[in-house]
Amino acid sequence: LERTVYAEPALVPASPWLGRTPPEKPVDLKAIRSLRENDPARSSLSVSWRAGKGTPWLWVVQYRTGTAWKTVLLPGEQSSYTVEEGAPQTSVDGVAVTAVDRLGNAGPPATVGLLPPPNVLQQMRIR
Repeated sequence: LERTVYAEPALVPASPWLGRTPPEKPVDLKAIRSLRENDPARSSLSVSWRAGKGTPWLWVVQYRTGTAWKTVLLPGEQSSYTVEEGAPQTSVDGVAVTAVDRLGNAGPPATVGLLPPPNVLQQMRIR
């Protein structure tokens, strides 16, 4: 199961009967690519942002390499993430960051790059 059904991160479905107000969109989203001094063929992409208002429970960071989207769940206190890139086919060309509250409500995503992202939040909940 760990290699198939549960291979990707998942969110608990929203609990709208407890509240429906989604968190605000993240602000000041920045993505900065840095080349490695010892290996110019490799780079890293540092993504940073701030919460719109208050601290969310989780951040959903989605990034696209080629045609594949990757998803990472981070605690609400964290406001940055670094993606290690290799060859051009693994270069990140789009990033989306979404705030999620404790009730599972997701706010609008802040985006950088070739987007909009697929509605991965819904796909994550369906699994």
